[in-house]
Amino acid sequence: MSLPPFQKVPSLKEIADALDLSVTTVSLALNGRGKTVGLSDATISRVLQHARQSGYSPDPRARSLRTRRSNVVGVLFPHLRHDWAQTILDGMADILEERRLVPFLANHRGDPRREAAEIASLVQRQVAGILC
Repeated sequence: MSLPPFQKVPSLKEIADALDLSVTTVSLALNGRGKTVGLSDATISRVLQHARQSGYSPDPRARSLRTRRSNVVGVLFPHLRHDWAQTILDGMADILEERRLVPFLANHRGDPRREAAEIASLVQRQVAGILC
Protein backbone atom coordinates (compact mmCIF):
# COMPACT_ATOMS: atom_id res chain seq x y z
CA MET A 1 0.00 0.00 0.00
CA SER A 2 1.47 3.34 -1.01
CA LEU A 3 0.83 6.63 0.69
CA PRO A 4 -0.70 9.52 -1.25
CA PRO A 5 1.75 12.23 -2.30
CA PHE A 6 2.36 14.93 0.26
CA GLN A 7 0.21 18.01 -0.30
CA LYS A 8 1.15 21.25 1.40
CA VAL A 9 -1.74 22.64 3.40
CA PRO A 10 -2.19 26.34 2.65
CA SER A 11 -1.91 28.91 5.40
CA LEU A 12 -4.51 31.56 6.18
CA LYS A 13 -2.21 34.12 4.53
CA GLU A 14 -1.98 32.06 1.34
CA ILE A 15 -5.76 31.77 1.16
CA ALA A 16 -6.13 35.49 1.86
CA ASP A 17 -3.61 36.34 -0.87
CA ALA A 18 -5.31 34.02 -3.38
CA LEU A 19 -8.69 35.63 -2.71
CA ASP A 20 -7.36 39.20 -2.32
CA LEU A 21 -8.77 39.39 1.22
CA SER A 22 -7.25 40.14 4.60
CA VAL A 23 -6.07 37.33 6.86
CA THR A 24 -8.59 38.55 9.44
CA THR A 25 -11.47 38.23 6.96
CA VAL A 26 -10.40 34.70 6.02
CA SER A 27 -10.00 33.73 9.68
CA LEU A 28 -13.43 35.08 10.62
CA ALA A 29 -15.07 33.28 7.69
CA LEU A 30 -13.38 29.97 8.55
CA ASN A 31 -14.08 30.05 12.27
CA GLY A 32 -17.78 30.79 11.82
CA ARG A 33 -17.74 34.37 13.10
CA GLY A 34 -18.00 36.09 9.72
CA LYS A 35 -21.72 36.80 9.96
CA THR A 36 -21.40 38.35 13.41
CA VAL A 37 -18.92 40.93 12.11
CA GLY A 38 -20.79 41.70 8.91
CA LEU A 39 -19.04 39.62 6.25
CA SER A 40 -21.27 38.98 3.25
CA ASP A 41 -22.59 35.50 2.51
CA ALA A 42 -20.75 35.65 -0.82
CA THR A 43 -17.39 36.34 0.88
CA ILE A 44 -17.90 33.61 3.45
CA SER A 45 -18.92 31.16 0.74
CA ARG A 46 -15.89 32.10 -1.38
CA VAL A 47 -13.50 31.57 1.52
CA LEU A 48 -15.06 28.25 2.56
CA GLN A 49 -15.05 26.95 -1.01
CA HIS A 50 -11.41 27.92 -1.57
CA ALA A 51 -10.39 26.40 1.78
CA ARG A 52 -12.18 23.14 0.96
CA GLN A 53 -10.72 22.93 -2.56
CA SER A 54 -7.19 23.70 -1.41
CA GLY A 55 -7.26 21.15 1.42
CA TYR A 56 -6.98 23.75 4.18
CA SER A 57 -7.17 22.56 7.76
CA PRO A 58 -6.57 24.68 10.87
CA ASP A 59 -3.11 24.47 12.41
CA PRO A 60 -3.67 23.12 15.94
CA ARG A 61 -0.45 24.75 17.15
CA ALA A 62 -1.54 28.20 15.98
CA ARG A 63 -4.98 27.68 17.50
CA SER A 64 -3.47 26.62 20.82
CA LEU A 65 -1.34 29.78 20.90
CA ARG A 66 -4.45 31.92 20.39
CA THR A 67 -6.74 30.02 22.77
CA ARG A 68 -4.01 29.05 25.25
CA ARG A 69 -5.48 25.52 25.19
CA SER A 70 -3.67 22.56 23.73
CA ASN A 71 -6.65 20.16 23.59
CA VAL A 72 -4.13 17.49 24.56
CA VAL A 73 -4.63 15.31 27.62
CA GLY A 74 -1.59 13.64 29.14
CA VAL A 75 -2.16 9.96 29.90
CA LEU A 76 0.46 8.51 32.24
CA PHE A 77 0.93 4.76 32.64
CA PRO A 78 3.37 2.84 34.83
CA HIS A 79 3.64 0.26 32.01
CA LEU A 80 1.72 -0.84 28.93
CA ARG A 81 1.82 -4.58 29.47
CA HIS A 82 -1.16 -6.86 29.11
CA ASP A 83 -4.61 -6.04 27.81
CA TRP A 84 -5.66 -3.77 30.69
CA ALA A 85 -3.86 -0.77 29.18
CA GLN A 86 -5.52 -1.29 25.80
CA THR A 87 -8.96 -1.55 27.43
CA ILE A 88 -8.39 1.70 29.33
CA LEU A 89 -7.01 3.47 26.25
CA ASP A 90 -9.99 2.39 24.12
CA GLY A 91 -12.45 3.82 26.64
CA MET A 92 -10.47 7.04 27.08
CA ALA A 93 -10.08 7.53 23.33
CA ASP A 94 -13.85 7.39 22.81
CA ILE A 95 -14.55 9.94 25.55
CA LEU A 96 -11.69 12.26 24.57
CA GLU A 97 -12.66 12.17 20.90
CA GLU A 98 -16.23 13.25 21.75
CA ARG A 99 -14.71 16.30 23.44
CA ARG A 100 -12.24 16.96 20.60
CA LEU A 101 -9.30 16.15 22.87
CA VAL A 102 -6.18 14.23 21.88
CA PRO A 103 -4.41 11.76 24.22
CA PHE A 104 -0.65 12.04 24.68
CA LEU A 105 0.80 8.88 26.23
CA ALA A 106 3.73 8.74 28.59
CA ASN A 107 5.21 5.66 30.25
CA HIS A 108 7.10 6.25 33.50
CA ARG A 109 7.98 2.53 33.98
CA GLY A 110 7.21 2.68 37.67
CA ASP A 111 10.03 5.14 38.36
CA PRO A 112 8.81 7.99 40.64
CA ARG A 113 11.44 10.40 39.32
CA ARG A 114 10.48 9.68 35.72
CA GLU A 115 6.80 10.05 36.66
CA ALA A 116 7.47 13.48 38.22
CA ALA A 117 9.47 14.54 35.15
CA GLU A 118 6.67 13.41 32.80
CA ILE A 119 4.06 15.28 34.82
CA ALA A 120 6.22 18.43 34.86
CA SER A 121 6.69 18.14 31.09
CA LEU A 122 2.95 17.79 30.52
CA VAL A 123 2.20 20.80 32.73
CA GLN A 124 4.82 22.85 30.87
CA ARG A 125 3.13 21.94 27.58
CA GLN A 126 -0.17 23.28 28.98
CA VAL A 127 -2.10 20.06 28.46
CA ALA A 128 -5.83 20.24 29.12
CA GLY A 129 -5.54 17.55 31.79
CA ILE A 130 -3.49 14.63 33.07
CA LEU A 131 -4.85 11.14 33.66
CA CYS A 132 -2.77 8.78 35.80
